[in-house]
Amino acid sequence: MEKDKKQGFINEQGEEFVPVKYDQIYPWEKGKAKVEIAGKYGFINEQGEEYIPVKYDFIGPFKNGLAIVSLMGRRGLINESGEEVVPLQ
Repeated sequence: MEKDKKQGFINEQGEEFVPVKYDQIYPWEKGKAKVEIAGKYGFINEQGEEYIPVKYDFIGPFKNGLAIVSLMGRRGLINESGEEVVPLQ
């Protein structure tokens, strides 16, 4: 669903389950989708919940359960639960 250049999703009953607030929702993969708001990235799950907050300047693809993230010039690694396993530095 798209409204005022923002994206979200509705379920089969027509109820919004991913709020129409994202600039971009990337393709779903393994029950999660990368989302973007104003150049910041995070992830939502199949219930539409932001389980990795939309705060990173960059999030790479998950490989072996880890993804490179960047925030204000510092880089680190997060796991698929959003926990920083290598702190930003």
